[in-house]
Amino acid sequence: MGWFVLLAANICWKCGLRAVFRGIQWSPLRHKQLSNASRLCQTNGTWLPWSNYRSCQPLQLHEHEFLQVLWDMKEAATIYYVGYGVSLIALSLALLVFSRFKELRCVRNTIHSNLMATYLLIDVTWILTATLQSNPNPFTAKIACFLVILLTYLMGTNFFWMLVEGLYLYMQVVKTFSTEDIPMKIYTGIGWGIPAIIASAWAITKLLASEAPEGPLAQNSCPWQNKDYYDYVFSCPVMVVLLINIFFLIKIMWVLIKQVTSI
Repeated sequence: MGWFVLLAANICWKCGLRAVFRGIQWSPLRHKQLSNASRLCQTNGTWLPWSNYRSCQPLQLHEHEFLQVLWDMKEAATIYYVGYGVSLIALSLALLVFSRFKELRCVRNTIHSNLMATYLLIDVTWILTATLQSNPNPFTAKIACFLVILLTYLMGTNFFWMLVEGLYLYMQVVKTFSTEDIPMKIYTGIGWGIPAIIASAWAITKLLASEAPEGPLAQNSCPWQNKDYYDYVFSCPVMVVLLINIFFLIKIMWVLIKQVTSI
């Protein structure tokens, strides 16, 4: 007996001699969507190690349509660059204000400054990564690949400094008289240290366990750019952080509502 392929789940089932998985489509910007790519399900129940993209035909765009596609892509990139650039300037000014005036130096504003620093570093890293990727060559591609790890770490610090913001506010509003203040070094460890551990675990897991995906859009030379289930090593802690912050928000709002209604 051979195997039959279930299209929706990409699974082989016992049935005929062999079957073909169909449904992988090329990018609609560059290729016709009339035909699909195919992948052979062998009689032993395993997939052939390559996909057949020969039936995909390049999309013959008229000159004005081709220029419109290029303009749309350029316009989208320009919006990102402008947005990150404006954010970079505003954050730089805010951090300059916090650093120049000693009257503003306290734990609360230090936490604010660290959160803004994560946004600023994300802006710089994204702009640098996008610039390197737009001018591909083996050297810049390798640098951009490792910048993906740095960008992931910085996104983690962003979420964890949001957690620190919530924790600090929770301690000030809900636990005002029950506990001592948490020292700044604990906040620093949460905001910068824990994301480093998570990002390192994510990067090592992706490097060792991820399989090189197939297809025209796969980034085979950079495993950290490809999306797979191992990304949950990073995303699950982030989701936990968001849930904790929601808990802090509910408790803080409950205390504030009780105080308002008691007046």
